[in-house]
Amino acid sequence: MYMPWVVCEDFNEITHAEEKLGWVERDATQMRDFRECLSRCGLLDLGFVGQRHTWCNCRLGEQRTLIRLDRGVANEAWRKMFLEASVHHLAMSASNHCMIVLYLKRTSPKRPAK
Repeated sequence: MYMPWVVCEDFNEITHAEEKLGWVERDATQMRDFRECLSRCGLLDLGFVGQRHTWCNCRLGEQRTLIRLDRGVANEAWRKMFLEASVHHLAMSASNHCMIVLYLKRTSPKRPAK
């Protein structure tokens, strides 16, 4: 039996070329190896809500690069325990990475008190 497992972090790699915008193309072999590693570990991408890319190299012009390096992944046992879980990408001005937040349940926005 598999233990529930979730990982949210900067993997410093992407799974597909569409997760990168700008400058030099990512090595297809590296992306394939990362996908295979996730698969061998039984980890599936949890998707995301918010901005598409989680890292920027802070350069201007043709060398500007945006990439989805940060993600949440989990195995099937964990996903069954937290059916409503979602990963949110939140913009941050103090870092070249955005913050990723894992919500375990869907929540409604708080309404101001009357």
